Amino acid sequence: YPPRPGLPPQQWLTVRQGAVLLEVSTATVYQLIKEHRLGHVRVSNSVKVHVEQLRAYLRGRTASAAG
Repeated sequence: YPPRPGLPPQQWLTVRQGAVLLEVSTATVYQLIKEHRLGHVRVSNSVKVHVEQLRAYLRGRTASAAG
């Protein structure tokens, strides 16, 4: 996600931010989480996805699409 000026790059994203980056709905991101296909953490009532988890998911999708 693009860093904000003067702040370190954001590593943890909301489900909405992850959905925007993947170009899918938030429901799809929640489904990927439910199916254990996308790693996440729960912080209080908020679900966060690390950018590396998104990258790993995309790498897996790219590898399976190419195979």
